[in-house]
Amino acid sequence: GLHIDGTAGDEVCAAWQGVVVEVAFPDTYDPGEVTIKHGQWTTVYKNLDNILVEPGQVVEAGQKLGELAAKLYGTYSGDYLEFQLLGPDQEVWDPCQYTSVDR
Repeated sequence: GLHIDGTAGDEVCAAWQGVVVEVAFPDTYDPGEVTIKHGQWTTVYKNLDNILVEPGQVVEAGQKLGELAAKLYGTYSGDYLEFQLLGPDQEVWDPCQYTSVDR
């Protein structure tokens, strides 16, 4: 996946139109997570708080999914979104090839 720096409370939006297939709401030790199916492709958004979507919901590109959660663990110095892109066989792909993000 790709770690995208941000600040707790920043909006996290869907990269493309799709259907929400899984939501893990945050708890004391784990931030939330949203998984969206886009045809044969899947995107995963980790480290979320205040999640606004639910499984089965159709979302549009740019639609707010929730907010960036505060950093809970790890060696990173700031808050970040972990964005994953999974291909047709659920293999992990480099999201930089399909977004305007530059490493």
